[in-house]
Amino acid sequence: MQHRSKGKLVESGFRLPAKHGGELAAQKAHGRAVPADVGVAILIEAGQKVAEFWIFLDGKKLLALMENKPNAADFLLNDVESLINIVEKYPKPIHFIITKWDLLKKKDIKLRDIKKRLLNHEYFKDFIDLRSNKHIIRLIPTSAVGDNFFDKDQRYIPGAQPRPFQVEIPLVCMLRD
Repeated sequence: MQHRSKGKLVESGFRLPAKHGGELAAQKAHGRAVPADVGVAILIEAGQKVAEFWIFLDGKKLLALMENKPNAADFLLNDVESLINIVEKYPKPIHFIITKWDLLKKKDIKLRDIKKRLLNHEYFKDFIDLRSNKHIIRLIPTSAVGDNFFDKDQRYIPGAQPRPFQVEIPLVCMLRD
């Protein structure tokens, strides 16, 4: 986990209000599209009520970004920027939670390398710079299965047992904040 005293990284892991979440889940289950403006309205309403934001950064997409794969930078534009657009309006702690850390670790990618790559993206850097002196921002690596569950080609290793890595850290940080 990496953080500054005020100003840290996270993704949106908050819960939607029950009055909307159930309806949206039902619409998706029945194959009906949920209008974008409804989703944004729900996020804005939720943003006013939550204590902090969790923004999940997909480890597989981050790996593609770190390996400079074609179209990997779209992840920053489509996923990260759109979430930052919503959470930047609220003066609350933000945790950027990296999922599938085991994939990145197997490729010997360090947290500092990811931080550097993210901060090379102008929009992301501006967001962090504006918030870092006033608000908590964290960048937290996590893995649901841990090391030695998949090989470097992402195939299951027979007999391997999951050993989650730092999945509790975002909750511990929330208690501290």
